[in-house]
Amino acid sequence: MAYHLLGKTTVWLALARTAREEEAVEQLRPQLDTILQFVDGLHARLAASGVDGVEGALSLYHRLKAAVEMIDTRDVTRMEKDVETMQRSLQDLAHKLADIRRLKEQLGD
Repeated sequence: MAYHLLGKTTVWLALARTAREEEAVEQLRPQLDTILQFVDGLHARLAASGVDGVEGALSLYHRLKAAVEMIDTRDVTRMEKDVETMQRSLQDLAHKLADIRRLKEQLGD
């Protein structure tokens, strides 16, 4: 009996001759069916995302990993600090604008 897995790989299960071995194989069948359903669903979700199966997902992973590895950690740290500084400046500006709005309201404008 052959089960088709991952689109290109065929896994062969040799059916044993003894009743005990045949029973063990029959007990595995629902588990294999569940795995096959998962793989089919995975392929469908990957295809819907524009990724060519598991192989395509692995290729994409390796490309993204290589791209991320090229980013210097010091640059990320510096940018985090810049963003934090910018955030504080914007919060200060928001407080000042709120003060101006309250002042205008008090002056009746």
